[in-house]
Amino acid sequence: MKRIHMILAAFALFATPLAAQTELVASKISPKYASLRPLTNGLSAISLMWPLNSLAENRIEATHAGLATIVRGPTSEMSEFEADTYREINGIDLGITLLPNHIMLTLSAPSDGFAEAIGHMSDLMTSPNFSRQWYARQIVQQRPLLATKTRRPDNVTGVLSDFILFPEEDDGTDIANLSFQFGMPSQIVVRHEGDVQGDVTAFLRKLPRQNSDMDQPKAKITDLPKGVIFAPDASSRETLMFLVKSETFDGAEDFVGANMLMDYMGAYQGSEMFRVIRQELRAAYNPTADFEQLGKNRALMSLSATVQSSEWPMILEEMKAIYNRVRDSDATDQGMRNVKRRALNGLDYHFSTNARWGASKYMDEYTDAASGQIRFPVFTAVVNADVEKIRDNAKDHLPPLDDYLLILIGGSNLPPEAMKADGYCEQPLSKPLRHCLTQLR
Repeated sequence: MKRIHMILAAFALFATPLAAQTELVASKISPKYASLRPLTNGLSAISLMWPLNSLAENRIEATHAGLATIVRGPTSEMSEFEADTYREINGIDLGITLLPNHIMLTLSAPSDGFAEAIGHMSDLMTSPNFSRQWYARQIVQQRPLLATKTRRPDNVTGVLSDFILFPEEDDGTDIANLSFQFGMPSQIVVRHEGDVQGDVTAFLRKLPRQNSDMDQPKAKITDLPKGVIFAPDASSRETLMFLVKSETFDGAEDFVGANMLMDYMGAYQGSEMFRVIRQELRAAYNPTADFEQLGKNRALMSLSATVQSSEWPMILEEMKAIYNRVRDSDATDQGMRNVKRRALNGLDYHFSTNARWGASKYMDEYTDAASGQIRFPVFTAVVNADVEKIRDNAKDHLPPLDDYLLILIGGSNLPPEAMKADGYCEQPLSKPLRHCLTQLR
């Protein structure tokens, strides 16, 4: 499962058997509407959210795959191929996104054909056909990538995010024999100049509600363990170093402060990691610091680089030195101003043009729906950020490096014993990272 990145990137969904092996993805209540500023790229969009039926990773994969199968399937009047061609010709995009507590379906289409696009989405959602062949393919696509094989930092981030949000790997359900049906959503976010609530209400009448008495699950706040995970590979001459920490912040200002400081370290060309590790030491092609949002005021903070296996201890010390210098308030005024400028530009661009991103940020802030005026405290904190104050108080935003988990993948250069004091696990290349994450927890 892959989460939205860079973010700034979360279900009142219940799974109740309708018939044998069929799960109804539905809310018990009527949906709550939110209208956000229209997009500026000529498109309109609508996002529908359902609470999650389970927090077990296998069930979430199945739900994602099942709903994706429906929206890529046939309608009562179109075959799968005809429906796909219709969307391509008319510029319609449909996609499923996983959020910390919900699963989301987003439709975007040219504004002048938005009502017709909603009608097409309705036909797909209410179609009685469920392709088991396409579901099987979608299940394969939704399985987490084996990060020990790909060794890509974004794959590692995705696996760690899933482990934090959905710590149970398998609840024993035979997902291969499941099928799915859309029901009533719990929340709806609209990005459109006109009024489409009548069109939406018309197709919502066709969707069943959840009638189960079971409590809807909520994601629990969990953190990554400390220690060292090493996945040796004698056939590889390179090692991916990945320092990572999950963090819950005191508020939007603390969250934004940490984000900007991590960006200063390694998010762009010209950052400290790029300047020192790539340009001066020529030790890694793409050293990176990343800040992945995991809900309201929560994030996964990481520093990574792929280097020659014989050099990883030395480069790791350079990464730590960069982190500690920034944490000790050693950051330039111009560099911090550049970070804020990029953050402002990124917020404006993504919110104005990316419907999924905007709806995800709304759900980060309003998991249980907004009541009254909609505000985005993180956006406000970016606009009002005092970068000099953030730099001078860096220790208030950044945790000490001793709290980080170190993941090493590839090569045969073992970590020294002194690094293993907070825990150590040797990770088999053939197993997912959950193997060692669970042992260290």
